[in-house]
Amino acid sequence: NATLPYQLSLAVHGARGAAHADPAMALGVNTIGGKLTNKPSAEALGINYVEPLVALG
Repeated sequence: NATLPYQLSLAVHGARGAAHADPAMALGVNTIGGKLTNKPSAEALGINYVEPLVALG
């Protein structure tokens, strides 16, 4: 299954650790902690955008 490596990374490192370890995982974060981390969505909605790794801390 193509998603198994991502599932394992989440299981081993948690969401924050997986996103910091793999930029592709960070791109999969759309919202976290009440912050929108998807730039096209933020622009379309006219609301603030936060970089995924910044929002993840």
